[in-house]
Amino acid sequence: MESQDVMQLTAEAGVEEARPLLSSFYRWLLQDSEVAAASVRLVQTENQPGSMAGSLDTVLAVTDQIGTYGSLIISYLTWRSTGRESSTNRLNVTIEKDGETIRIENLRDDQLRSYIERWGESEGGEL
Repeated sequence: MESQDVMQLTAEAGVEEARPLLSSFYRWLLQDSEVAAASVRLVQTENQPGSMAGSLDTVLAVTDQIGTYGSLIISYLTWRSTGRESSTNRLNVTIEKDGETIRIENLRDDQLRSYIERWGESEGGEL
């Protein structure tokens, strides 16, 4: 598997209060049959230097299946639309593909869909 063929979605709690959101999103991904081709796991991350918090969990979803790129993002959008997050309590979510990392938690749905379409075109297929 070449690194350029891989998309990674990472969701981090950022603050202790957001850890229940992370668990909710992790369970959501595991139950989504559209993302079954992705490797979805919950990993421990070390706290950043200067941070007072202990280690926080991270949801990591990785796929090399073109059709799953969009499915991961759509799954996040659908989970986000359930209203579990608030303006002060939300996950930090990024997607990485072709060396480009994009923070997506504050993007509108149409902005995210444009990334899905662009990646589908660059892979020579439709998502």
